[in-house]
Formats: sequence, C-alpha cells, structure tokens
Amino acid sequence: LADTHIQIERIHPFSDGNGRTGRLILMYLAMKYLNAPIIIPKDSRAHYMELLANQNVTGLADLFKKSLDYERIRKKQF
Repeated sequence: LADTHIQIERIHPFSDGNGRTGRLILMYLAMKYLNAPIIIPKDSRAHYMELLANQNVTGLADLFKKSLDYERIRKKQF
C-alpha cells in the first residue's frame, strides 16, 4: 500500500485535491484488503509528509502498520 500511495501522489493527476484523493484511495484499499483504516494522526502529519516527499516506502509502510495495529485494537474494543 505504501508504494501504491507514493505512486498515486507522485503522478499528481488532478489540478487540485491530489492529496485528498490519494488518502481516500489509501483508505479504500486498506478497508477492502486489510479490514482496517489507515489514519494518520495530526501529530504524525509532518513525518508522513516527509516520508511521502522522500518516497520512503519502508518508512511509510512502518507508519501505516502502526496505524493499522492501533485501529485493529480499537476495533476489538468497540
């Protein structure tokens, strides 16, 4: 997912809304295939943007994994 997200953001297919569209696609794929959302907390936004700008697939995958793990715990508690 991290690589796909980077590729979508890199091509910048629209004149506006590329980030929102990329995050929406990311959310869709995460829910469809991993059954949990990937939510980037506000305090991790700068780190997320840095990883995305540097096209750091490994770092982004780690950030996504942390989000997925946290959301799966929250889902069980619900």
